[in-house]
Amino acid sequence: MLYKGNTAKESSNGGQYSPGVFKFKVVSSGMNDWGNLNFELKTWSEDGKEGPKILDTLRFSTESEAMKSEIDRRLTTILGKPEIEKEADLIGKAGYVVLRKGPKYLEPAPFGGYFDKEKKSSTGNAESILEAIKSAIEYDYTKDAYAMKKLGGEAPKADNGDSLPF
Repeated sequence: MLYKGNTAKESSNGGQYSPGVFKFKVVSSGMNDWGNLNFELKTWSEDGKEGPKILDTLRFSTESEAMKSEIDRRLTTILGKPEIEKEADLIGKAGYVVLRKGPKYLEPAPFGGYFDKEKKSSTGNAESILEAIKSAIEYDYTKDAYAMKKLGGEAPKADNGDSLPF
């Protein structure tokens, strides 16, 4: 047999999941051609139901200080330190991620969307997850200049503070 797949499931483009907090485990990671680390999260809701598959990237090649700070936060939360030796160091690591509704799929909330197994932020704050969940639920990508630019749409006239600076 050359290939044996799985029974087809109806694709929902992430629509069956709502923004909020999900448990995660990193199931794969690897460098891409641009020197950035791509990784895949398997997720579950708080009640143990399977959540959406999440693909994320640590953009090591960035010049943006805001983006570098986000890399530091994510690595600190996932690995316990703002450094990584090799791609495989992420595999098997677990914690919580706050997902918001992006233009097509749920996506990790920027600026602190990852939390450790005890739901603490990279600085050890156990309360910031509540703020991140609230922000993710209220997030409207149509008012986010960065999201609309990625979609090729018209950016909103006023920046609501959710747009990314990179």
